[in-house]
Formats: sequence, C-alpha cells, structure tokens
Amino acid sequence: MTTTADLIDDEDAGDEHNRNRFVELMIVLKLIDGYLSEISSDTNLKPEKFLELAFALPEQARVYDDGLYRAVDVYIKV
Repeated sequence: MTTTADLIDDEDAGDEHNRNRFVELMIVLKLIDGYLSEISSDTNLKPEKFLELAFALPEQARVYDDGLYRAVDVYIKV
C-alpha cells in the first residue's frame, strides 16, 4: 500500500532529478557559449559551423542568452 509520505518522497526525488538535470544543462550551456566566445573571433569560422554550435542544445535549455549574444556580437564584428 502506497502512503502519502511515499508519494511525497517520490515527488521530491523527481524534483531533485529535474534540478540536477537543469544544473547539468546550464553547465553545458555555459561551456558551449564560452567556446563560441573563444572561436567567434576566428576569421576562418564559417557561419554554418557557428550556427551549428549555437543551436547544439535544445531551445528550452537556454534560460539566459547573454553568452550567446556576446559570441554573436564578436563574430559579427570580425
């Protein structure tokens, strides 16, 4: 028999998993944006490759676009 406490524990475990997944996605997102910032000044970088990397993560993973905006700004100026 499942108790209310068991259900709450299951929900908490799911929330914890979702939080961990979100944190992991944010780490990967920051790494990709940082990489884009580094390579955006490369004059040999083709627009297609830049876009491929910029869109490597799902749209819902992008909570903040600041790093991407910076990389795009540098890429356009070069």
